[in-house]
Amino acid sequence: MGLSDRQPAESESIALDSQRGQPGAGAGRAIWNVSVTIVLMGLLFAAILLHLAPSRQTIGLAISYTLLSIGPPLTLSLIEHLTRPAGPRKSRKKWFLHFQIMLANYASGIPFGILAAYLASQLVTFLGLKLGLIDLRLDSGKGVAAIVGAFLVSTLIGDFFFYWYHRSLHKSTILWQHHKMHHLDPEFDAMTGPRQNWLENFFSVFFISVPMAVLFKFNTLDPLHAGLLNGAIIGFLQSVVFINHSNLRLQFGKASPCFISSQTHRIHHSYLPQHRDKNFVAFFPIWDILFGTYYHPAPDEFPLTGVEDERDIQSVWEVQIFALREWWKMFRARHGNKSNLVRPN
Repeated sequence: MGLSDRQPAESESIALDSQRGQPGAGAGRAIWNVSVTIVLMGLLFAAILLHLAPSRQTIGLAISYTLLSIGPPLTLSLIEHLTRPAGPRKSRKKWFLHFQIMLANYASGIPFGILAAYLASQLVTFLGLKLGLIDLRLDSGKGVAAIVGAFLVSTLIGDFFFYWYHRSLHKSTILWQHHKMHHLDPEFDAMTGPRQNWLENFFSVFFISVPMAVLFKFNTLDPLHAGLLNGAIIGFLQSVVFINHSNLRLQFGKASPCFISSQTHRIHHSYLPQHRDKNFVAFFPIWDILFGTYYHPAPDEFPLTGVEDERDIQSVWEVQIFALREWWKMFRARHGNKSNLVRPN
């Protein structure tokens, strides 16, 4: 049996046919979806505005940061629809759902990130630790070379912590129940990257942000406060990080071990046995190479993605409760069938 979500269940098909036959059902769903999107966009804007320092809480600045957060995935989505895809495309309905998931993820990420950061700071204080033991800030000015260097240093080290965090999401049965929601997407594209929920924002602070803050000091790279040229460079570099999740036929060939491409990370999302637990990094494959999890893709190797015999998510709400539901199923399965607890093949 292939991916179950590629062939809708008979009951779902009957329900869809029934809805098509109801006058105004399509218009009602459209109004509902637009309303939900407006609410989520408003929540994201409000979260960003309240997160800004009091002296910087302006409507213009909040709008700018909102656009900076959603701009890269939307730009990649546009490029995807103008070029030859590497795999199946999302339907308009499913793309819109993922746009809502992205807004909910970004909006919830701010308050939950603040909460996690507060709890982490209390933990650091309790343990008597100090922040920034090793200073890796570049003092060579704010030129292009300094910006690129600061970006590469922080990204390379951040990717080391991300590698082990990401690998633990796959190796731990408990954490996999949370992370597999990200992997269920059979149409791997730019909207797959932000396909996360509030738990991801909470976990990443403890597994990535806190260890980095304790060990290192890095340059602050804010595109809105670096001048026009430098800001554009920072914005571009921060947008490049989204390229790993995209439905582009982007492949680097022999240079693939240097920097991740959408092809390399698509391998990670593949459900084929030979791709299992490969290519964990977000940017630099050097960590996969050093720790024995690198898979070098063949030319034009763009496998299908998803998790076999698992149903894809259907709503924004399902994304938010996904891990809680799967954990409940997992604990119930301790006394019964454990077939649903396996990691992707």
